[in-house]
Amino acid sequence: MPSDDLNGHNPHEDLDAEIESIRIIAAVDAEAMFAREVAQAVKSITDIHDIANAKILSDTQVASARIAASGEVHATEIISAAELLRLNVQKYEIDSDATELLSPSIIKELAQNTEYDIKHTATAAIRLIKAEAHEAIEQIKTNAKQSIDKINKITEKVQKQIDENAVIAKSKLESAKQSPRTSQQIKKAAEMAAEKIAAHAATATHQVNSVVAESVKNVMQAADIACARLEQAIEEVIERIITSRDKAIARVEEFRKTRAAF
Repeated sequence: MPSDDLNGHNPHEDLDAEIESIRIIAAVDAEAMFAREVAQAVKSITDIHDIANAKILSDTQVASARIAASGEVHATEIISAAELLRLNVQKYEIDSDATELLSPSIIKELAQNTEYDIKHTATAAIRLIKAEAHEAIEQIKTNAKQSIDKINKITEKVQKQIDENAVIAKSKLESAKQSPRTSQQIKKAAEMAAEKIAAHAATATHQVNSVVAESVKNVMQAADIACARLEQAIEEVIERIITSRDKAIARVEEFRKTRAAF
């Protein structure tokens, strides 16, 4: 049976109390550390997520506006080609000393050349707009991927820190578990504390991974929606150009037929 010291204290009881204090502090410190790490990781991931979504939205709006404006310029250029043909013919006939109008054969040739230019301009405009839009889409995808990579890097860093802190917290209990003067009851309590620390680490990992999974999913969805909107914008602009092309050609044909009747 252990003897008391001169002050009446049992040294084994003092050791047990110290070990118990170490066990409690280690478990509490570990839980607090994991909570801080999760909170910091969530904040960092949320910041990246918010910035990524805001950039995707901004890039989409800018690209959509640029595509629409470019399409409108091309459509106006195409539709005006027919009017320019008529005005140029009129100007030539007014300025010319000839007493007769241009022959139908010349008008036909001019009309054919104009129609060729209209078709060529429309084709080139569509090709250019598609290239601009696809470049914007690829940039959005790249930005989204970079944001996801940043999130994953933060996750790896936090996971490493959680694992390291779990090892540190558990190491505080080793002296309690291995001390030859520790009772079986205190050893068991130390083992339970170690299990609790491991559970806290697993919970922290799960919380971070859940936030990461949701953030990655949201960024990818935002990028997919943005790309779909740009694809829709491309279709609308192309339709606008094709409509302008067909109208311009119809006006050229109308002018040619009108002059052929003279």
